[in-house]
Amino acid sequence: MTVRVEITPQVIEWAVERSGKDISDFKHQVSDWVAGTKKPTTKQLREFASWAAVPEGYLYLDTPPDEEIAVPDYRTRSGSPVRRPSPELIDTVHDMELRQDWMRNHLLSLGAAELDFVGSYTKRDRPEEVAAAIRSQLDLAADWARSCSTTEKARQRIREAIGAAKILTFLNSVVGNNTSRKLDSDEFQGFVLVDRVAPLIFVNTADSVSAQIFTLAHEIAHLWLGESALFRVDPAAVESDTPELESFCNRVAAEFLVPKESLAFNWVETGNLSEDLRRTAKRYKVSPIVIGRRLKDLRRLDDDRFFKFYADYKKEARKPRKKDSGGGSFYQNQNMRLDPRFGRYVVNAVAEGGLTYRKAYTLTRLKGSVFESYAQSVSEGGADE
Repeated sequence: MTVRVEITPQVIEWAVERSGKDISDFKHQVSDWVAGTKKPTTKQLREFASWAAVPEGYLYLDTPPDEEIAVPDYRTRSGSPVRRPSPELIDTVHDMELRQDWMRNHLLSLGAAELDFVGSYTKRDRPEEVAAAIRSQLDLAADWARSCSTTEKARQRIREAIGAAKILTFLNSVVGNNTSRKLDSDEFQGFVLVDRVAPLIFVNTADSVSAQIFTLAHEIAHLWLGESALFRVDPAAVESDTPELESFCNRVAAEFLVPKESLAFNWVETGNLSEDLRRTAKRYKVSPIVIGRRLKDLRRLDDDRFFKFYADYKKEARKPRKKDSGGGSFYQNQNMRLDPRFGRYVVNAVAEGGLTYRKAYTLTRLKGSVFESYAQSVSEGGADE
């Protein structure tokens, strides 16, 4: 005898809308469930939950759940808010909130002190002053990127500096380790969750590496202002189309990555603007757009030439490009997706009996022998407070 499940049609409609998928693509007749002419079996409902990327328990509710993201949303496109958060974005934010909550409680249990740089500046301060304070805290020289031979090495260098300041960083282009659930850089490039004990930064690595570097710098600025945010950064956006907070963080990020005095000294125009911008961008390990916008703001490049280059650059950027894998080995991939310091604490907590394997699996999205392999690759040291 086939047992069918009582469901609320409005919840199924909500799940389909949330997924952004076409209802006809699912192998069972979901339209019949919505119309109330048929009820799903337990197996069918489980398959539907997987297809729609929604927690199965939600489908048994009487009304659709309220899935608001508790992070200020500063994503904009041409001055207008972008689409509602996708399931992939929602799940990623929830994952990071869970990790931050555990890390904060764990650090406090070990007697960790608050980080005094979080929220130490406001939008009333000069971006140059904030950028200088960030470089000082991260122990990075003004020309730190010049010593990095590639953008990948520059990304690693800044991430290491951020980690040394006890800021968590997670970089990923999929939900957890599920390669079938990709993150969309057109939807968001990153977010930052402010906390004075366990501040957390997430970067969407579906974006180019140079864009990821700017996102990291932008997120750091948010921490120094003490403002959590979900955002999609457009370094070329006009001020009127950008929220005040985001404009300020963009200016801090630009000064942090491309100091005004350094750029004034190193900018040489040969008559080929595209080549000049690309050459200079290579020095600072940022996008040519960042260099162009920096020159425009410093009145070294007029609006017409900048926006002409911007349009041409964006057209070229639409061409297929090689995706950054974040490393070849299992350990390298996990050290990109998981903050190394966070990983050490989780592994050590399990080994000491202070954390169950089940909870560790949830925190890392690694299970069984895969978690054990990761645990073996993680150094026991380097987690001192």
